Amino acid sequence: MQKIDPKGKPFFQDLPMRRKDGKWFVIKNGEWLEYAGSEKDIVWKSGNDKIPFVFKIDKPTLYNALHDLNPVEKVVYIALRLHADATGYCYPSMRTLADGLVLDLHTIQRNLKKLSKKGFIKIGIKKGARGWKKHEYWILKK
Repeated sequence: MQKIDPKGKPFFQDLPMRRKDGKWFVIKNGEWLEYAGSEKDIVWKSGNDKIPFVFKIDKPTLYNALHDLNPVEKVVYIALRLHADATGYCYPSMRTLADGLVLDLHTIQRNLKKLSKKGFIKIGIKKGARGWKKHEYWILKK
């Protein structure tokens, strides 16, 4: 079982880290790189420390990256980016997105699938012990 410090987040050389499927990853420029070092080299920073926002992007780059998306896809993508942590990971419910964007739930589902097919996001499903399912999303480097 993974031991996690509840007061902090993992970093290696000031780059945010994430643990997935029993492996550590370092997030550099939005890409997940498998960490081959020792766990003793991982630094835990408190929640008060400023975490770098990996996906900060200037307007021209953002406009060019989103050029091929329709207006609803753009809004859903930007909403996911606002929910994402420094690693590009987020897990807002589809209902949260639908309510926040004042869109129909089926519109959210349809546009999330389109964003995934176009390579803007990766969608995963986390299953709980009691049978619940939760969608999780990763913003991909674009």
